[in-house]
Amino acid sequence: LQLDAARAKVSFSSENLLGHGGFADVYRGTYRFPTHAPVHAAFKLFKNSQILDAKLLELVQSEALVGSRLQHEHIVGMYGVLKLDAGLALVLELAEGGSLWATLRAAEPPWQQRIEWLLGVARGIAYLHGVRPTPIIHRDLKAANVLLGSAADGRSIAKVSDFGLAQTMQTIRTTISHAGGSSRAGTLAWKAPETFRGKYSDKSDIFGFAMIIYETVSRTAPF
Repeated sequence: LQLDAARAKVSFSSENLLGHGGFADVYRGTYRFPTHAPVHAAFKLFKNSQILDAKLLELVQSEALVGSRLQHEHIVGMYGVLKLDAGLALVLELAEGGSLWATLRAAEPPWQQRIEWLLGVARGIAYLHGVRPTPIIHRDLKAANVLLGSAADGRSIAKVSDFGLAQTMQTIRTTISHAGGSSRAGTLAWKAPETFRGKYSDKSDIFGFAMIIYETVSRTAPF
């Protein structure tokens, strides 16, 4: 999973900033693979990651391990992890269209396009829940965590992103068994009722998808 920092070209400046997150900021850059020309990529730089505390390392490792298992048209791909002077960064597929939420706020997309985006999100979630040997539960589905990329034929397609809070179903079951509940992950207005008691499953992800449908139809945040 670890990439060669010498092959990365990125400036962590405001000009290259793509977005902010609770734990990390995302920047535009390029990465040169040994057998390919440089590819445009998104660099997810974890905040204060120059200080490698145990909690941060666990967060980065968890997202990297989940992301490395995934390969699907409607999932943002992950190339690997970089250790840079600025800190730890995940190198991800660059989705040029930005987030679904930002797009919905900026304009009123045609209904057919919105339906196609929602179908893409549904296919991405179905893929996560079908991963073997144990399904992956995203735990933080919302329009801000859906990015818009391009298909091979140039169509705008939706891709599920941000697996910082994702867990395997087996991990969730083990946590519930030993501690009575999983951690209270997710964003308040998008959380299924049972998750406030630490109960996560594929059904709680479906609740998050319903909130994405609401956002896509109404172009407003839930509640």
